[in-house]
Amino acid sequence: SGYEYEDGLDYYQSVKDAGYLFFVDKIPSGIHSISYETVISASGNFTNGPATLQCMYQPSINAYSNMSYIIVNP
Repeated sequence: SGYEYEDGLDYYQSVKDAGYLFFVDKIPSGIHSISYETVISASGNFTNGPATLQCMYQPSINAYSNMSYIIVNP
């Protein structure tokens, strides 16, 4: 966990057992991406759910991401 800076975006990343939480104070206009490393310890097919972003004080401002598919061979 801690503060990160990527692609002109400052955010706080909180690592939990069930996933990651990201907190942003200000999102500048434009397209931004947040990336992170993860460890897969077993072979198989994995997906991550789509991420959602919503403004706390103006819920009509929101964004969504795509799902990713990862195939790990033994």
